[in-house]
Amino acid sequence: MPREPLCAGAAGKAMAASSIDLDERALGRRWAAALKARFPGRLAGSLDIKRCAIAFGVSVKTATTWAAGQAPIRQHLLRGLGLFGWSFMAEVVGAALPTQAEVEREVDALRRDLALLDRRLHRLGGESGKGR
Repeated sequence: MPREPLCAGAAGKAMAASSIDLDERALGRRWAAALKARFPGRLAGSLDIKRCAIAFGVSVKTATTWAAGQAPIRQHLLRGLGLFGWSFMAEVVGAALPTQAEVEREVDALRRDLALLDRRLHRLGGESGKGR
């Protein structure tokens, strides 16, 4: 069965660039790391393959390929979302979620930029009215 493309939109067209990294090899590595963190095996850095397979409703063979870095298909990404939430999804797809402090800094910077633009617009408006 052919694998579903991970970075195609609803119409099958490529999605716009974003902070989400859907490179299949990188996605597979992050998927493996996220699963190993949630289903730790007996050895450090390993995956409890049976527990993972049961949780996702897949074969042991599929869970084994995930442990080796194989990227999941959409239905398994969605199952991961259902099991572990949005932070899991962001971890797996590589979306860097900003902290509140980072968002506040960005908002402050935007406010400063808007104030500067407002002053410039007022200055330009005053200059255009002088010659009349």
